[in-house]
Amino acid sequence: MILFSIWLTAAACTGNRAGKMEGTGNYYDIKGLVLGQMKILPGSGLYLLKKASVDKDTSETRMKPDSTEWLLELENLAGADINKPRLAGSYQTVFHRQGDSVSITEYISLEPQKTYVDRLTIIKKPAVLTIQALIKNENALFAAAKHLSYRFRLTEGNFLFSGYDVRGWQKIIAFDTVRYNLQARVTNR
Repeated sequence: MILFSIWLTAAACTGNRAGKMEGTGNYYDIKGLVLGQMKILPGSGLYLLKKASVDKDTSETRMKPDSTEWLLELENLAGADINKPRLAGSYQTVFHRQGDSVSITEYISLEPQKTYVDRLTIIKKPAVLTIQALIKNENALFAAAKHLSYRFRLTEGNFLFSGYDVRGWQKIIAFDTVRYNLQARVTNR
């Protein structure tokens, strides 16, 4: 969390726009999107409905996040940022179109064993932006994988965070595999 806060503070100086679709650098600008959301969400008065399942245990909650809580909700997405100098050239970019109004951009790791994000997919529809990521992590003691799907809806010319689904598992040596599913949806009340 401390590193994420430092990253966000340093990135705040870049002046990125709030939730615009444009990317900078080599890949899609997730950092700019997260920073833009942090300019909008804390003062929005919006609520978040969350459901979490870990193995067979499930809990639900409704909350009105403050700026720190909004930041935590976007932390998984920020972790999927591949637009870093050390990752330049590490991903193949594939563009798809579905009809006239849907574009899909996929960033596929050329060396999945060396990158944290195996695949990043940006799906742009006229009023919806979806960002999906497949993240894997493995070493001698630990293995984990998660699939992120963050959704944004077009509001007053900017994409505003509207919810996410995070599904994954983790395995620590000598322990059982833990599976989890997190869902969140932004509401007005």
